[in-house]
Amino acid sequence: KSFATTRAKNKTSWSIVWRRIGGAAIDWVLCSIVSTTLLYPPFYYLFEFIGYYLVIWGIPFVILFMFKDILARGRSIGKRILALKIVSMRDPAEKTSIFRHLLRNISVLITPVEILMLLIFRNRIGDILASTTVVDDGENSGW
Repeated sequence: KSFATTRAKNKTSWSIVWRRIGGAAIDWVLCSIVSTTLLYPPFYYLFEFIGYYLVIWGIPFVILFMFKDILARGRSIGKRILALKIVSMRDPAEKTSIFRHLLRNISVLITPVEILMLLIFRNRIGDILASTTVVDDGENSGW
């Protein structure tokens, strides 16, 4: 199967879009749990005001979310659970670099826009910037 055929199939597949949103939701929950677990006890009394707590919680969350694909060997836990993988738009056989993973995940800062882009164009701004896309990985689903 050629990459163009696979890309065209995935471009029109709402299944991929909804699985991407589901995978992102799983990753958000996991990053939130880790950020809260790591920071809640030592900073609870120090940062009594909710604004300070959100800033202190938000920094590790954004860092975790940006590195989620790198830390999990190229596929976040959400992507693994839902049998998805990141590929280069230019050459799907090419391993995506750390730089591309960071570039595509920097858009976590504009998540509502990213979800809207995904629903309208079936691709995220982060994917466009990094020249990547997410495709079905049915052959290597799960762990």
